[in-house]
Amino acid sequence: MAISTLLQTVYSTAPPDALILETIEIRVSGQQPLRYVDGFEDMQLGTTLGAGLIYHAFTAANISIDLPKVSAGGNQTLKFGFAGSADIAEPYIRAALESTTPSVLIYRQYLASARSKPCRTPYTMTIVGGEIKGGDVIFEAAYMDMLNLAWPRERYTSESAPGIRYM
Repeated sequence: MAISTLLQTVYSTAPPDALILETIEIRVSGQQPLRYVDGFEDMQLGTTLGAGLIYHAFTAANISIDLPKVSAGGNQTLKFGFAGSADIAEPYIRAALESTTPSVLIYRQYLASARSKPCRTPYTMTIVGGEIKGGDVIFEAAYMDMLNLAWPRERYTSESAPGIRYM
């Protein structure tokens, strides 16, 4: 995973004026992308598409990320929560779960001083679930499914790799 030199500097020296902006983009087939930035104000942030640079509007939200739990099936999922966006995101959850084409969630990090492009390679995950609790929305996205990687890769099962039971 590529980390920019600027982000490496921020991580190693922790300058007080450097702020990391976390963003989420939700892409569901047949819908406009839904974009959130963790913070209190909406922002225009750049994304690279092919060879060009395009700025998009990201809506301010309180984003929370729940780290994955180890599952028996080998799937590891993250839960992304957005406070107060149930009315906007509810159709996205329904469409993502009913769609036959995979819906994706893209996690990007920017620096407040360099908003033209992400400072780290974006993570692209497949949306596998979602729910609404009160006014909050939770999207569940899988970033790795070790057991279902297809040929020509070897499938790791409890018979061929007994230690996988304890993962």
